[in-house]
Amino acid sequence: MLKKSVLFLLGLMICHQSVVFASGYRVPEQSVNSTALSCAYVANANDVDAAYYNPANMSWFAAGMSAMGGMTYINLPAINYNDNRSPALNGESEVENFFIPQFFMISPRYHNFRFGFALTFPAGLAKRWED
Repeated sequence: MLKKSVLFLLGLMICHQSVVFASGYRVPEQSVNSTALSCAYVANANDVDAAYYNPANMSWFAAGMSAMGGMTYINLPAINYNDNRSPALNGESEVENFFIPQFFMISPRYHNFRFGFALTFPAGLAKRWED
């Protein structure tokens, strides 16, 4: 029975791994508090955004039902790349503007139990290059 459970959990982890491998386009700051603390927020997530950063901290949240939302604006300027080896490798990128939404919600306490919901876009960036 234990062997079947371990194989099932291993198969589940393999099937549900993340498909976002480009960490350069990652946006780890998913709330105002985490941006202010430069991503050192996981251990002390004591606001509604604990539903994303540290769900265990939702149990210490004093208020009843609470929700928080926000929008992050990111501007990526154009890049002009000139390669010394070959002019065929030169390129220019376009200016990119992104609006990345966040939404967090914590339910009221139900017999020492809470539900949390976090809607985030941690990989919401892209870069387009001219042909």
